[in-house]
Amino acid sequence: MRSGTISRAQANELSIKEPLSIHGGTSAQGGPENSPHSKNLANWRLLPLLGACVVLYLRKEVLTKKNRTFFCGIALCFSLHVCLVFCATRSRLPMSLGFLLPQSTCSRPADGITEPTTVVVLSAGRRIEETAHIIEFYLFNEDRQLVPEVHLIWNSNLSIPLASRLLQNGRLRVFQESVNTLNNRYKHWRSIKTKSVLLLDDDCIVRDLKSAVRIHMLHPMRVTCFYARTHSASSLGTLKYMNPARINGAYSMCTGQASLLKTSFIEAFNTEANMEPVRLFIDQNRPTCEDIALHMFVSNRSRSPPVLVSAGQEELRWTPRTAMSGARGWPDRRRKCMSTFMANPFSGHMPLRYSEYTHPITYGDLMVGISSL
Repeated sequence: MRSGTISRAQANELSIKEPLSIHGGTSAQGGPENSPHSKNLANWRLLPLLGACVVLYLRKEVLTKKNRTFFCGIALCFSLHVCLVFCATRSRLPMSLGFLLPQSTCSRPADGITEPTTVVVLSAGRRIEETAHIIEFYLFNEDRQLVPEVHLIWNSNLSIPLASRLLQNGRLRVFQESVNTLNNRYKHWRSIKTKSVLLLDDDCIVRDLKSAVRIHMLHPMRVTCFYARTHSASSLGTLKYMNPARINGAYSMCTGQASLLKTSFIEAFNTEANMEPVRLFIDQNRPTCEDIALHMFVSNRSRSPPVLVSAGQEELRWTPRTAMSGARGWPDRRRKCMSTFMANPFSGHMPLRYSEYTHPITYGDLMVGISSL
């Protein structure tokens, strides 16, 4: 069994357990005080400058009164910075002082507050067991305040063979489509009432959704995703679509299996006129790469890469011969998509950006100031 893929028995066992809790402000290696990353918060490399300022200030014969005042000011500003970071890592700091601190320190969600998100599951009807398990988990195991609604995009005109206790649940909304296009994944943005949305294929589940949402709240202009991919270009400009392990873990996008992002990005992707060629390409080519198109669109809009997280994501590959990624020529199809989208609407510009992280992060990592590349 592939790593990250679970069996039916394991899935059923996990479904009856309480939802996973967030990591909080500590990591598996210890709290902020013990973490090697916490030293990065206050930029201790400025200590030699502080020492030089103190020495020059004490040697009054070297400096004029005006210069001594200047160096004293630098020393006081650095001391204030250190004190603010020290307090922020142990207690709450007013957001008005956030410009003095690293983002992961000052923009953390308030304790106990997690924004709700809508779960959207896309299925063409080939993975019935997996689809039922995903919907059941978010309807009956996840907090309704975190997941007020689950949307099922049924990309088939056939009947929906799910149990009545699922179909009749008030938190489930079903959108049955007559045309099987992956644009349908983004089509119903008007029905999403939350600021963020978790987009899922019918072969993937994110069990620790609360942690994923909290990371997204720290990076709302990024796509929070769960299975990384990357691009590269040769000296001749030839694009490649690949696993980031081939280039030391640097990733620039993620697969469409699971993505958490702002609902407004979905709206813009569906409504902006310059994205019409992309939407038409997706409709005319199947299987296609609506996930690549969305990542290119968001990265171009936000000037930011995605962020890969570890939040209990698992693949549910119970139905054989249903995975598209194993098909012959799949990387070439994905490369063609990137080249097509680069030409129009991005005018030859590659909007994808490499993330500063090279491995999946947790909410606890961000709280102690994780190191990057």
